[in-house]
Amino acid sequence: MSRFITNLFLFLLSVLLVAFLFANRMPVTVSFDPLSLEDPAASVTAPLWMALSGTLFIGFILGAMGMWISMGKTRRKSRKQRRRIAELEREAKQAGDTPATGRRGTTLPALR
Repeated sequence: MSRFITNLFLFLLSVLLVAFLFANRMPVTVSFDPLSLEDPAASVTAPLWMALSGTLFIGFILGAMGMWISMGKTRRKSRKQRRRIAELEREAKQAGDTPATGRRGTTLPALR
């Protein structure tokens, strides 16, 4: 049931997004030159939906890169832990293959 509700929500969100994009088809000029308002050196004229979609896409990519960079310490710690686990498993296997030394019962405390 939860999966159905999630899919329904995503479908409705997609329909709203497509309707929003179709409603905003007029061309806009995006200027990358903050100093010249009349004749900008770097400007692009594109439909508004394309400018909005491009902005969302660039924001998504920058956010993903920021998250990847911020999780670097966690990934490094995880790699070290995996190596340590593999090393301990090898040691445990080697210890299990070798017979125990000493007599049985020698680890008990001495009686008074």
